[in-house]
Amino acid sequence: MQLDRAAAEASMVPLAQRLGIDTTATAHGIFQVVNENMISATRVQDAERGVDPRGLHLMAFGGAGPVHAHAIARALKMAGYICPAGAGVTSALGFLTAPTAFEFARTFMAKVTSNALLQMDAIFAELEAEGRQTLLEAGVPAADITFARRADLRHVGQGHEIVIDLPYATLAGVDVDQELRPLFYRHYAEIYGYAHQHLGLEVATCRLTASGPRPKVTVQQSERQTDAAETAGKGQRRVYFAELGGFVSTPVYDRYRLPPGATFAGPAIVEERDSTAVVGPHSSVRVDAFANLIVTLQE
Repeated sequence: MQLDRAAAEASMVPLAQRLGIDTTATAHGIFQVVNENMISATRVQDAERGVDPRGLHLMAFGGAGPVHAHAIARALKMAGYICPAGAGVTSALGFLTAPTAFEFARTFMAKVTSNALLQMDAIFAELEAEGRQTLLEAGVPAADITFARRADLRHVGQGHEIVIDLPYATLAGVDVDQELRPLFYRHYAEIYGYAHQHLGLEVATCRLTASGPRPKVTVQQSERQTDAAETAGKGQRRVYFAELGGFVSTPVYDRYRLPPGATFAGPAIVEERDSTAVVGPHSSVRVDAFANLIVTLQE
């Protein structure tokens, strides 16, 4: 750890000299740039989905996610964030718990009419046959195969589409004006706040997801509850928090020894093999029964 820290500080020297500031300010500047990139991207995603982040918790995973989560959640005025146990391998866990699935797509440009829906049905039938064969070759029993249909739809003449789930086993018999158009307008309004209901629809792409069954995974849950976070303490370390004016002595906790029910206040550092959580000031932490760190931001 000391060698890694020394190497990190040494890597800041050339840039710090060019900027005319010290290595601490340089490192914090890089940290802020990374945060701002993620904050901006999250704001775009929120706007596209019509989501208000206030009251929500950010899920912080990946090796570096829990390092940046506090600043991101604070900037977005979120209620807090969650650092799952084994945050650094959460993506791998998701891969292992996801069903075997394949996605297929076929370009089909047309105005949405009853005749176009029949053509889309034919395309979906071909995609289902391809998906079924692919899953059978992957070892998925035929009885466990399911399909989900989607389509890229847009207003007539629009340059961008939105992906709409099609809750129909077949499109034959679906009423374009009474069923499909209201479905599109509702989703479009949820994203953008308004839909041009006087305009017709165009389809650009037919999409199909062919899936097998989801693996059954049991997550260990602890029934033992305590509020004694001190048992997991590893001592104190000076950590830089700009909002506190610089380096402050900060408690460090061993993630593997934090018992469910334990609570503590930020600032704090929580270390595990694959990730480090940096809990900023003006926050409180609770460890739940699944060993997740539930961080609540305070005013």
